[in-house]
Amino acid sequence: MKPALLIGTFLVLIVAGKSYSQTAKDRFDKLFTETTPEQSADLQSRMMEAKLHLKEDQKPTVDEINLTYAQKMQHIYNNGGRDFHLYKHMRTLSKDRDKEIRKVLTGDQYKFYVNMYKDQVTELIRKYVEELKQEEVQAEQSEKVYSTFLAMKYSQ
Repeated sequence: MKPALLIGTFLVLIVAGKSYSQTAKDRFDKLFTETTPEQSADLQSRMMEAKLHLKEDQKPTVDEINLTYAQKMQHIYNNGGRDFHLYKHMRTLSKDRDKEIRKVLTGDQYKFYVNMYKDQVTELIRKYVEELKQEEVQAEQSEKVYSTFLAMKYSQ
């Protein structure tokens, strides 16, 4: 599965979902509100350099791609609202970025890149589902407390 599809799947969960975890949404928002595109791109590039063992001639191109797409993502986030259209635009950008990255990486590097994103998104989805389950448990507990309160109130 391509990184853009994986990222898109996660974005659908947090952006287009009717009832989603506030903490997952907060983390998504923090990505764009507490870091600049330059910081985001730098972090992405350093991670890719370390994990993909980029060659010296690959680094400037990867840095440029990461910065370009971090700036585009920030622009979409700032102007795209927080709905399905945001997801759609970001998914398109992720696909475009993957195409450019693929041209720079070797076959083995690209395979590792895809698996790396697959693992990251899988972990994000796991955490997201875990948060939803926790919220569901909390909602059930609140409902029980409220039911007990009503029972006590009306039994007097």
